[in-house]
Amino acid sequence: MASVTEAIFKAQDSIAILSEAGEKWTRAFINSLPDSSFAVIEQDIVKTNKNGRHLPHHGKGGGGTSNVNLDLPHLRNAMARAPQIKAMGMSSHMDMQKKAVAHLEKHRSALKTAKARNLINDQEWAHIIKVFKDYGYNID
Repeated sequence: MASVTEAIFKAQDSIAILSEAGEKWTRAFINSLPDSSFAVIEQDIVKTNKNGRHLPHHGKGGGGTSNVNLDLPHLRNAMARAPQIKAMGMSSHMDMQKKAVAHLEKHRSALKTAKARNLINDQEWAHIIKVFKDYGYNID
């Protein structure tokens, strides 16, 4: 049986879950991530301040709108924290929050689609649900 940390399938909408343990990401690690690792970027701020990048949920390789390098605990955390985003630049808080929720929802939907296509087995799916439910978020 494949581990959740392995690539589940290789296709355009492939999903690779990197971290199931929820390792703490240090500030240095987060700062080293590419912009595509974050749910939303404030372009007017990020050029001079990395704090203009919000809600990291892809690992070192980034991912953007694709479903590669997803980190389940950080995706779950990003989904829970999206309504708390405070824009630092010209963008409104509400616009940033809406963009982040839309981005993260695509990943949640992709996980459900992968399960529906039987690309994630029952044990892997149970683990994914547990990671989210442990923190009060329902992925079903």
